[in-house]
Amino acid sequence: MKRLTLMYSEKEDGIWNAPKAVADDGTLDSQINADGKFVVWENTKTILDANESNFVNIMGASEIAVARYNGNGYDAPIILTDNAVADFSPVVAANGDCAIVAWLSNTESDIFSQNGTTSICYRCFDGTKWEETQYIDNVGAVSRLEVQYYDNIVQIIYKKANDINVFDITANQTKAVYSGDIRQYASSPDGVYVFTASDEIVFADYNGNSSMVADDITYNGIPQFVHSSEVSYLLWCENVDAGIRLCGIKETENEWSDKLVFLSGDYDIVSPYANLTENGFSIGYIRRTNTNSLQDGDVVPDKLTCDLYISDILPTYNLKAEYAEYSGDGIITYTITNTGTEDINAFDVSISQNGNSIASEQVNEKIIAGGSITKEVIVDDFDENSEAILSVET
Repeated sequence: MKRLTLMYSEKEDGIWNAPKAVADDGTLDSQINADGKFVVWENTKTILDANESNFVNIMGASEIAVARYNGNGYDAPIILTDNAVADFSPVVAANGDCAIVAWLSNTESDIFSQNGTTSICYRCFDGTKWEETQYIDNVGAVSRLEVQYYDNIVQIIYKKANDINVFDITANQTKAVYSGDIRQYASSPDGVYVFTASDEIVFADYNGNSSMVADDITYNGIPQFVHSSEVSYLLWCENVDAGIRLCGIKETENEWSDKLVFLSGDYDIVSPYANLTENGFSIGYIRRTNTNSLQDGDVVPDKLTCDLYISDILPTYNLKAEYAEYSGDGIITYTITNTGTEDINAFDVSISQNGNSIASEQVNEKIIAGGSITKEVIVDDFDENSEAILSVET
């Protein structure tokens, strides 16, 4: 592949405009990352020969480019590197008009770090100019790289094998955050949420203290943490028979919900990226054909259809009556599940037989989003030969 162009689209009055090029120099653009006004990518500095097959030569032509949005489009890109070795995996974090860009560089253009020396490089933008490149030397094989830029936090997070480390740029210090059976993780301002090989989610703060957040969790892809001062979401994808669905947990007032399902259908959700909105969050993702959802006789497509979707996830308040069981001594035990995205603090329950109410009560107990509650209620004149109907209202 000789050429890929980085494109963007803007939304005006609820309508997405036609895509435009961020920059089009006729070369290969890849490995895109964006935050706030800034977007970074790997930019091949020459047009590749169609017959070029030497991967080291291809990667040796890669440089790191950054462009800033000015309100009407993107400024001309700034090339942050200019050398004959591989610069790759760029990431950016923005804080208003300021930003930090980090990337990996290998002296032998080996992105797998089996040869040569790999370093983490970074440059900071103070709102006017880009500072000189700084280095974290000889870090070895880094499988994931992130940067964070908040008012009092400027740091680089990186994963090597089964270790997650954080480099504090202000203090010029590296600290170990978590070591163990890491499958994947999502970073937050306070620490990382580690998805372990034991199907648990463990939170580890940047001082190395850890605690379990959830268990019995399966996932697909890279999880994401999005937050405001009032609410946080930890999002991930999960394989099911019909496709890949978007799941997550929600934190309000220092309490996490049980697992929630935000998007699900007979398709795969690929590369989701979320941003908080006033009432919930917006999620951009690639929706891909899932062949498991095809029925007998359906023709398997030659190509998997991939389309870009954006969905708004709004608050929902839903209760589901799971089951009711009569114990034989005038008591019915019932279970109610909160299938919405918000906690519910009170609800009404009624049980009827043959069109007549045999029990009702108002329950003033909170059910967290995704959670369940089991209660007992006394009934009058229960008919064991008739079906009992359990209903619930908020």
